[in-house]
Amino acid sequence: VEEKVKEARDDINDNLFQLRGDLTYSTHIPFEGLSADTIMDKLHQYSKLDDYDDEKLSGQVYQNNKEITELATRAFNYHSYSNPLHADVFQDIRKIEAETAKFVCNMFKGGPDSQGIVTTGGSESLLLAVLAARNHAYARGIRYPELVMPVTAHAAFDKACFYFRVKAVHVQVDKSFHVNLSKMKRAINRNTCLLVGSFPEFPYGLLDPIEQISALGVEYDIPVHVDACLGGFVVAFMEKCGHKLPKFDFTLPGVMSISCDTHKYGYAPKGTSTLVFRSPEYMQNMYFSQPDWPGGIYATPTTGGSRSGGIIATAWATMLFVGEKGYIEASEKIVRTTQALAHGISEIDGLVLMGDPKVCVVSWTSDMFDIWRQYEMLTKRRWFLGTTQFPGGIHFTVTMKHVEPDWLPSFLNDIKETADICMQSRHEKARGQAAMYGMSQTVPDRSLIQEITYLFWHKYCRTY
Repeated sequence: VEEKVKEARDDINDNLFQLRGDLTYSTHIPFEGLSADTIMDKLHQYSKLDDYDDEKLSGQVYQNNKEITELATRAFNYHSYSNPLHADVFQDIRKIEAETAKFVCNMFKGGPDSQGIVTTGGSESLLLAVLAARNHAYARGIRYPELVMPVTAHAAFDKACFYFRVKAVHVQVDKSFHVNLSKMKRAINRNTCLLVGSFPEFPYGLLDPIEQISALGVEYDIPVHVDACLGGFVVAFMEKCGHKLPKFDFTLPGVMSISCDTHKYGYAPKGTSTLVFRSPEYMQNMYFSQPDWPGGIYATPTTGGSRSGGIIATAWATMLFVGEKGYIEASEKIVRTTQALAHGISEIDGLVLMGDPKVCVVSWTSDMFDIWRQYEMLTKRRWFLGTTQFPGGIHFTVTMKHVEPDWLPSFLNDIKETADICMQSRHEKARGQAAMYGMSQTVPDRSLIQEITYLFWHKYCRTY
């Protein structure tokens, strides 16, 4: 293990983020400012570091509509220097943010009192959802709050628990990769401040049983948060596409908050998500206020103080442009492609689906060969894939980049060809980075894996 960890360290130090050609790092502000043309030329040169095919990306880019991109750029420019912190000055961006959040409230059948906020992304939405639940628990006399969630809930919940000193209680999934509700119920105690369910969850794209989790919340008087960051803009419109879904929204009495990313299947540019609440009374638990600061009364609804009005405007403009009809049509294409991909993989010898994906993510593994060999082969064919661990598998997020008729046969062909090769030499193991993924799951001391991730971010920030 130590030898493999050393190899990983050396690989990161020697090979990660290497500049190509004659590119060098700029480390000081120039004494004389550069011309606009020179700066744009630099951006063009830097863009040569990117080497990918849009259609082979898994969830990095969600839309392929040039009109949306152009509109979002214009909307951002219109509000590029506005700041919601100063709502008395920028009253238009306040209205835009309130409307954006209300759009999402109504998507999830919120009542007239439901409201919310635009955040910088899914992680901030989850941080604030946990903060609201923690502060709500403090007000009820709970000194050591705990959060109960499926092990498949997004890691940003763990980040929130780390930041806000909440104990994270993880509930294992069963053989179908769904959360075990009996274990979830047994995990609840007098300190539980929040129950979490995802719709869908990220690792396997499966739907947590929100109706039953909500019932637990009602029974024990514990708030429930639904994380719809990933596929909220898909599931909210699936019934209008003719797909039946169990209840998961504000029609369930236990659901107090829902997170939903506008920068995924909402098709807005990166940097926006939404967090919406059943009522303002519960929502105010996430606010921060310092009424005694010499600089004046300071209060904010999110982790940031100053925020970009421009990026909020892009989410609002995108939702208005796409419209409900556009989201319904997009959802149908995403769901149809996802289910067809899952069906195709299920028929390939040696591959096993992880669960029964219905929305926007497909994950698979193998009980016949080292799945990391296939990952390695597909990576060499320029597919940018996600991964799962415990058990190890390959994860793919279907986006609007993948709904054209000729895309699915091409991907399935690559999956089948690489699986066939793996089946012919079942005992051969992956090498290089793919082998590291497999090895990382066997390391009992998880601090070693943390060390490697920290080294990654050190190298990310390095300019030498």
